[in-house]
Amino acid sequence: MRTRTPMRASVRFTIVAIRFIPLVGLAASITLVATACTDPYADDVRSRDLRVMRAMVDIACKLNAERIVVSDRPAVPRAANLRGAESQDIRFGLDFSRRLAHEARWPRGQICPAVRVASDSSIKVALENETGFPGSWESFKAKFGGARSLMRISLPVYSPDGKRALIYTEGTCPYTCGAGFYSELEKTYKGWKITNSVLAWKS
Repeated sequence: MRTRTPMRASVRFTIVAIRFIPLVGLAASITLVATACTDPYADDVRSRDLRVMRAMVDIACKLNAERIVVSDRPAVPRAANLRGAESQDIRFGLDFSRRLAHEARWPRGQICPAVRVASDSSIKVALENETGFPGSWESFKAKFGGARSLMRISLPVYSPDGKRALIYTEGTCPYTCGAGFYSELEKTYKGWKITNSVLAWKS
């Protein structure tokens, strides 16, 4: 039996290591590129996101005339589903496709007496358990204190200087009425204010 000398073992280890190093470098390069191209917080809800979201329901809170339920699942524009995740969606000079929600959820709870954030699953159950006239939302209204409007609000996309935000909202109500909007907000010393809105779709 041939005995493997320490010298031969060392040479063989060196050759294997040399072959392995480029693979490690390649893997590291791929990881760095992926990290550089992806915002690790794109699917998180941050404090400034909450301030922008609340600005979108500010009028409803001030009027306090109609109960609105907001889904905790952020909205995704219908156009994004049609074009695919790789396409850009430029609105007011900002690319909305940079921040499409996947796992993020708005915090549940009462924003003001008129507006409440509820789990998307409980909303679906209420709409599926319709007992009255089709499309009347009787079960939904009973579960959510007489609310007649359902609203979904996207995660905001911000301008590089952080002074503008783009957000997509969609509202639905009994008997299949509904509409979607892109809204531009500006950060002022009084908080975020809506400066422009365009209709995305209507039914």
